[in-house]
Amino acid sequence: MYYYDNKDFFPKSVAAFSGTEPISPPPHIFIVNQHILAAYLMARQFALSANPKVKTVVLITQNNWNAGNAPIIISRMGWKTPMGDIGSASPLIEKLVGDRVASVEEGIFATEHGITGIVPYVASSFPNANIATIVIRDGTSDELVDALAKELSGLDLSTTAIIGTIDMSHYLPKNIADAHDRLTIQSIKEFDYQTMPRLDIDTVPTLRTVMKTAESFGQQMFIQTGSANSADIVNDPGLTLTTSYITGYFAPGIAGSSGSIENAGNVGSPTGTSSVLFVGDIMLDRGVAQHADKYGTDSLFSKVERLFLGTHAVIGNFEGTMTTYPSISEKDYSILRFTADPLYAGVIKRLDFSAFSLANNHALDFGEPGYDQTVRNLSDAGLASFGSPRNDRNLSTSLDIHGKNICLVGYHDLYIPDPTPAIEEITRIRPDCTYIVLFAHWGIEYNQAQNDRQIMLAHKFIDSGVDLVIGSHPHVVEPVEIYKNKAIFYSLGNFIFDQGLSFATEHGLAVNVEFGDSMTRFTLVPTALDHAEAGIADPADGAKILSLVANRNSLSGIIASDILKTSGFTLYSH
Repeated sequence: MYYYDNKDFFPKSVAAFSGTEPISPPPHIFIVNQHILAAYLMARQFALSANPKVKTVVLITQNNWNAGNAPIIISRMGWKTPMGDIGSASPLIEKLVGDRVASVEEGIFATEHGITGIVPYVASSFPNANIATIVIRDGTSDELVDALAKELSGLDLSTTAIIGTIDMSHYLPKNIADAHDRLTIQSIKEFDYQTMPRLDIDTVPTLRTVMKTAESFGQQMFIQTGSANSADIVNDPGLTLTTSYITGYFAPGIAGSSGSIENAGNVGSPTGTSSVLFVGDIMLDRGVAQHADKYGTDSLFSKVERLFLGTHAVIGNFEGTMTTYPSISEKDYSILRFTADPLYAGVIKRLDFSAFSLANNHALDFGEPGYDQTVRNLSDAGLASFGSPRNDRNLSTSLDIHGKNICLVGYHDLYIPDPTPAIEEITRIRPDCTYIVLFAHWGIEYNQAQNDRQIMLAHKFIDSGVDLVIGSHPHVVEPVEIYKNKAIFYSLGNFIFDQGLSFATEHGLAVNVEFGDSMTRFTLVPTALDHAEAGIADPADGAKILSLVANRNSLSGIIASDILKTSGFTLYSH
């Protein structure tokens, strides 16, 4: 590895924190990053954890290269490092192998940076310890991971250090990575194993192992000691493919209890936040279907899979039907009757979508039978739907998202322009909902500004008890407005579509919303279409979208400025 070519790298890294006082009492279970780019975070965490009384170190990381064969692989070898040699923790290793929790495959360790970049710090901070290095393949069953944690819980923690090396959000702009990291930190603090598979981290099994072990020792207070994003480290705010890093340790306490350390550099994550990603119009027929037939259905979403992580739920507007009827629009683009193969339901579910609005002018493209098939096919895949073209059925649904009842109401303004059914539904469900989000299909196609009717309806819905309005139908992005401290996104534009008509129809907006008890935080993500494939817009194109969203005729100067500077804004509860 390149850092071994520089013999001074690790001595200088360790020396930078030579004056750091170790924490008292010393932490025995902690996480650090893998990438040496953020070596200062590693060095600081190890300096805070230094303890000559430690006799056994367990160093756990992911199988970054999918090398070897076993799900959990362990080495019998010791290590020679620039900071000293470390012997092998043979008794522990042989027990794990004998109990068939781990298998020995030595060849994978020489190139495993989640180990090689960390062992010098182990040698420096724990000079009297032997080591067991472990790599865990992604997808390893919870049962096997928990078996490893159970074995580790039998160690004498007073003379043991258990370290997980984990990098966090990957391949996303910093503002999105920060939002994903807030959910990661919250999940660690709350020991929220249910959300863990949705976290944007590179190694869920490693984090689960460390947390299950900490839990067995009654160490359920997570204290964050640092965080960073590669865009900040290399001083490039326009970097689009970033990685983020979080360090911290576990201490005696209960899940959700607070802990802090001076100068932690925390991303910051209040507990109890529900995170939901909203995207624009999704149509899977016509040119989109032809593209999927040629390049595979996964090609449509492959560039945004990381975007869908780091949230509790993903919700969009499904523009069309999902039926067994043959496509008409593929044969004749001028016939605007859309359907998608029911096999798409499984694809969408694997991407962690949760619900779709059917309150639009294409949900009846194959009549009532087509609508019924769509609802049924989505439901069979575990996907909720809400709204109808005539506002006469299935008006709402609700999702239990991290202890909050998020209610979703659909309204279609084009066939029967009467908001009464939606308002009555809002009034009926309001007592049972923590938040109500209304999806409105309205406005004028290709118009990049909301009209008077959209404004009137949005205000009426909020006056009736709605907390957030998400608009669709124009196929282009329209501005956001704040009314009575509630956000109105008049149109998110296209997310998956084949309308290569203009810059406006090929660019949309996704919105990550963090619903908290005292504030609601919005992270705006400009999106782009490339031959029916959804992706995140490049910085220049994204700036054009954000300038449209931050229309100062609809927003205060402060929020407009926040959107342009940080791609987001926060509304605080009164």
